[in-house]
Amino acid sequence: NPAQLFTSNFFYTAGFTRACTVKDSILYLTQSYAGICIVDATDPSRPVKLAGLELPRRFGPGRGRASKGVFLQGDLLFDVTTYGIEIADVSDKANPTWVGYLPFEGRDDLDLGGAFVIDSTYGYILQVDSTLVIYDLTDVASIVKLGSLKLNYRRLSDMLVHNNIAYLGYSPDTSSVVVDVSDKANPQIIRELPIAIRNFALKDTMLFVNNSSGLIILSIAKPDSPVVLQTINLIGLGQMIAIDNLLFIVDYDGIIALDITNVLNPTLLGELPKDNYLVHLSGESDRLYVANGSNGVSFYRIDYITDVTIGDPISHEFHLGQNFPNPFNSSTTIPYSLSHSGHVQLRIYDAL
Repeated sequence: NPAQLFTSNFFYTAGFTRACTVKDSILYLTQSYAGICIVDATDPSRPVKLAGLELPRRFGPGRGRASKGVFLQGDLLFDVTTYGIEIADVSDKANPTWVGYLPFEGRDDLDLGGAFVIDSTYGYILQVDSTLVIYDLTDVASIVKLGSLKLNYRRLSDMLVHNNIAYLGYSPDTSSVVVDVSDKANPQIIRELPIAIRNFALKDTMLFVNNSSGLIILSIAKPDSPVVLQTINLIGLGQMIAIDNLLFIVDYDGIIALDITNVLNPTLLGELPKDNYLVHLSGESDRLYVANGSNGVSFYRIDYITDVTIGDPISHEFHLGQNFPNPFNSSTTIPYSLSHSGHVQLRIYDAL
């Protein structure tokens, strides 16, 4: 039973654990209204709390600011809260200190949607009013706004920045957006993708996204021209994370583990049972960490997977995808998938 082999340990926290990130077996947790918690998980059987840091009271009593997400960049920890991003120096793991703050512009509640990511020394905020804002984070004590781009979409979901290209996910809209952010002062839309996107995960030049139709695999060998390679019928998908050749996806019932060594034919390795809310995943090496949205974080071993017999390939439904790019000049790609192997005849008609 793969699910039984997964379980390693659990660490209890004082507040509701909303997000986690890990580096060198040091775990950084964000807790609703309770700030951050730093845990040494070198020995997963005996995790040790190193420090806790409460959120600053910037708005007086009665205006708590729940933590929503966490990012680690060098010795700086970025805690995404309801009204802005608190920045802590965690170079001394036992004595972290707040060193900066970045308030959100305009409407300030990320519960309604929105995203924040860090790429190098730049921060990208996708606001609930569909505005992408870019900041220089070189000096977190004096953060500088570099540029912004107003977009006309109604529901934000997730964002990923890679090689100066920002992929902006929207759901339930039927399109998502690719933006060139090489000029931070003047980001520009390159193209729309004809798919709704809830969540992203990246492995090399393969981009994994999901929506109500299932898991979609795209090639970003040309970062500004993603190409849909495969669509897999999975339902209830949430956050995803790629660790080596494994892809973990939160779904309605727990966490799905896929082997993505062959990205065009992922195989199902197992599924973890649901553990409270399963709100956020992080991981490295042989461990997966799951913030459960309740009172802590679960640790799971993933090294055992290489010794487990690979299961049957995920069944693919028949699917004919939108050609990309469209319009095109000399060539275009028409993705399709079949439920079984067989000969294919593709007919193209002039509809004019």
